[in-house]
Amino acid sequence: NNRRGNMRMTRAEFSKSDIVDVLVHACDTEPDVNRILRYLSYEHFYVVYCKFWELDGDRDFVLSFDDVLRYNGHALTSRCIERIVAGCGRPNAPHVAMRRKLRHESTPKASREAMLAELSAADRSIVKGDLMTYEDFTYFLLSEEDKTSDVALQYWHRVLDVDDDGVLSARDMWHFYEEQLSRMECLSQEPVGFEDILCQILDMVPGRYPFAFSERGSGMQNRPTPDADDG
Repeated sequence: NNRRGNMRMTRAEFSKSDIVDVLVHACDTEPDVNRILRYLSYEHFYVVYCKFWELDGDRDFVLSFDDVLRYNGHALTSRCIERIVAGCGRPNAPHVAMRRKLRHESTPKASREAMLAELSAADRSIVKGDLMTYEDFTYFLLSEEDKTSDVALQYWHRVLDVDDDGVLSARDMWHFYEEQLSRMECLSQEPVGFEDILCQILDMVPGRYPFAFSERGSGMQNRPTPDADDG
């Protein structure tokens, strides 16, 4: 429901959500709240926590690049993991926004030191390094398990948008395909041509989805439709 991903739900977002109806249904008609899949329940939390715990080998309750790389038997490429751990899927999360501000060349050194001084030692290490919190991992896992939701589509769009221009171009796609191609060749698998993959993507994304593909210049681009709440 928090479309901006800044952990602050606006009144408009709350009004558009179905959380009240779901709560009424849970209290009046559903004896087992864990069977309601629209919102995270304790059982869902426990499953996510167990997956997080499996990856967190040093038990510091944050995940490094190497930790996340082991997710699902190294199913994701290192280039994709780099973007995920850096928080590209959640740019408006407070610690990710602060991390980007600290690393921006226009931020004065005194301002950086002041921002870091206000943080605890644990938060300081998260902001200064590319580390995933449990909250980050929850967003990632839910987006990974169900890629059909609007939140998941936005999450992966941001992860794959390498140049952060709001558009998925052929260059962005090639950045991730290149490493996957190398992996397929190492496993002696017959690789699928990049042009064929582009055609398959176009066939899979109908016009009613939040992202519409259009042809511009040398490659296909995927431009998100404006969010009504953003004006």
